[in-house]
Amino acid sequence: MGKTRITADWQDRDDEYTDTPDNETTVRYYANEEDADGYFYEMYVRVNGDQAAIIVTPNGVSIDFRESGESIHTNLVPTRMFPEHATLEWNQLNQILMVLRRTGIEGRIYSREEMEERFRRWKEETGYKEENE
Repeated sequence: MGKTRITADWQDRDDEYTDTPDNETTVRYYANEEDADGYFYEMYVRVNGDQAAIIVTPNGVSIDFRESGESIHTNLVPTRMFPEHATLEWNQLNQILMVLRRTGIEGRIYSREEMEERFRRWKEETGYKEENE
């Protein structure tokens, strides 16, 4: 992907950072540290200006682009990077951001259609049902 600029996605946020000097540089994220498979973090960013989410689970890191629906699955494995951590703190999440910036987000790119098909197959295999199904 070449030179990668990853910045905070701060626009249209109404949170404790909104009226602070750090508003435009604070990366917001969602954390679920009670996930059945370990932990789940979703960092809200812009990658080269495009709105995206960086998804971090124990077994991988992916970047999901909101508008295009594309997803890049990297070769980063947090359990290898931080083997002694059952959950991650901001320090570790920031290290992942730094690696992504330096490496240009290398990985397998999936289109929106491929991601939808992968999700459909996963639901079939696991028996998962969404609330509206």
